[in-house]
Amino acid sequence: MKENTLGVPAYKALIIYLSNTITVHAASKLLEHAESGLPIIVLGSIPNNTFPATQATRNSLQRIVSRLAAHRNVHHSPKGTDADLPGILSSLGITPRTALDCKRPGSGAVSELNARRYDSATQRTYIYFYHNSAARDDCIVKIPISSPVIPFVYNAWTGVQSPLLNFTISNNTLSFKLNLEYDETMILALNPATNVTPPVPQLCSSPNRTSTNLPPTILTNWDLVVSDWHSAPDLLAIKTEVTNHTYKNITLRAWTDIDPSLSTVSGIGTYTTRFTVPKSNASAPFRASLSLPFPTTTLPQHNPRVKIDGVRVPPIDPVNPVVEISEYVKGKEGEEVGVEIEIATTLWNRVKSEVQKGRVRVAGFRADELAKGYASGKVEKYGLVGDVKVEWKFGC
Repeated sequence: MKENTLGVPAYKALIIYLSNTITVHAASKLLEHAESGLPIIVLGSIPNNTFPATQATRNSLQRIVSRLAAHRNVHHSPKGTDADLPGILSSLGITPRTALDCKRPGSGAVSELNARRYDSATQRTYIYFYHNSAARDDCIVKIPISSPVIPFVYNAWTGVQSPLLNFTISNNTLSFKLNLEYDETMILALNPATNVTPPVPQLCSSPNRTSTNLPPTILTNWDLVVSDWHSAPDLLAIKTEVTNHTYKNITLRAWTDIDPSLSTVSGIGTYTTRFTVPKSNASAPFRASLSLPFPTTTLPQHNPRVKIDGVRVPPIDPVNPVVEISEYVKGKEGEEVGVEIEIATTLWNRVKSEVQKGRVRVAGFRADELAKGYASGKVEKYGLVGDVKVEWKFGC
C-alpha cells in the first residue's frame, strides 16, 4: 500500500463481485488494506463461507467480516451489478487514470480498452490502447497529469518513437483524439518533461503555409508471382518444394478468381507494378503514403512487406496498412517508381488439399477421418483484394 493505492499498478480500489467464499488469510488482508486506506467495493453479499470450513475458521471469518462490513472504507451494494460500478466509483471520487469519452455512429457498445504501466527507473508512463470492434469509435482520451510531460507515440511495428503533436493540456489534464481501426493498437508514452527535449514541429517556409492534395494514384494493373509451397512428390523425402505461378497485367482480386486452380495453393504472393511520381510547383514539404486494402471478415489479414524501387520500407501494421513512403520517392518527381508488395498466406488450402488426397495421416489414420473440418472447411480466399493507392500532399 502506498498513498491509499495497492501494488505497483497503484490500484485505486479493490472490487469483490458476487463472491461468497474466502479464506481467513485473504479476509484478513482485505481488512488490512481497508485500514490502510484502500476503498473496497463489494457487489452482492459479503463473503461468509471459508475453506477449510472448520468451526474455528468460521468463527474467525465471522469476526473479520463483521469488522469489514462496519469499516468506513468498505462500500457494500447487496444488489449491485457491474453496471453500477461507474456510479459507485464516481460517488467515491475515484476517477480513471485514463478516461475515454467515445461516441460511435449509430448504436452499439464502445470497444476501446487500455492498460497502463509505470517504469520507476525512467519515470515514464506507458498506456496501451486496443480497439476490439469492427465498428469505429470517435474518442477523446483524457489523462490527468501531476507534472509536465511530453507524450510520444511508440510504433510497435517499426520501433519508431514519434512525438504526439495534436493534444491539449488544460486543468492538469492531457487530452487528444483517438480513432483506431478494428484490432488496431497504440502505445502512448508520457515522458517527464525534465528528461526529454520537447519536439519542435517542422513548419513550412512558405508565407501562406497552404497545402495541395493531388488526386491519389490508384495502382490497378499488376504482375503477380504466386510461390506455391508444397511437399515433394515423394513424401518420404520430407522436402519442401516451391512452384511459381506467374500472371501478367492483372487486377487485384482473390487468387481463386484469377485462376481456380489456385484453390489448392498456399505460399507467398509477390505483386509488382510501377507508378509515376507527380510534379508540383509547391516549394513546401512533399509527402506520399501507400495505402493497402484493409482486411475484412472474409479475407485474412496478410502481413505485407513492401519495397519501393527495391528498397524495403518499415514494417506495416496489417490492420491499418498505410505506410509513409515520402523518403523513397523524394527527388523523383516526374519519374516512374517501382513498387513490390509481398504477402504470405496460411497453409490451410494446401493442407486441406493434401488431406483430401489421403497424403496426410495421423497415427496411421487419414487426417480427414479424425478431423471432419478438413472436408467441410471452406477454401480460404488469399490475395490483395481492393484498391492499392498512393496519396500525395505538397505543402503544409
